[in-house]
Amino acid sequence: MRRLEEEDVERIVTVAGDLIGMYLVLAQLSELLGVSLYELFTYVIRFWYLIPWKWIVEFYPFWIGLHFSLLVAMFADMLVNTYYSLRGRYLPSMTYTRLICIYTFFATLLLTVVFRTPRFYVLLFLSFLGILHTFFYPEVYERG
Repeated sequence: MRRLEEEDVERIVTVAGDLIGMYLVLAQLSELLGVSLYELFTYVIRFWYLIPWKWIVEFYPFWIGLHFSLLVAMFADMLVNTYYSLRGRYLPSMTYTRLICIYTFFATLLLTVVFRTPRFYVLLFLSFLGILHTFFYPEVYERG
């Protein structure tokens, strides 16, 4: 059996971190919309045109709408990072990734205070792990 090399371990850690980040984003989106993750996928896949985007924007305050947009952008970034990590390539986006993780932590902290939902305590912990991930494995993102 082949021994894991340092590059393989870094790739595994990167993919795991991005998958946790994608779960964090999806869980926050489902919580903001008031649906389960399964319902969120059902809405997106089957009823994309029925999602009340106008109602979401008008009903929630501006910061939640901004947060919603940033969550979608973060999910896309993590999806691209995961794709390139699985292919053995790395994106030099360390500063961007750190900013995303720090923003997600503070946004989740704010949502935890506002909504006081037990799921947000788990999301808060996962977002903190995301910050630690970017500080302990910076060389993964700094390669070209």
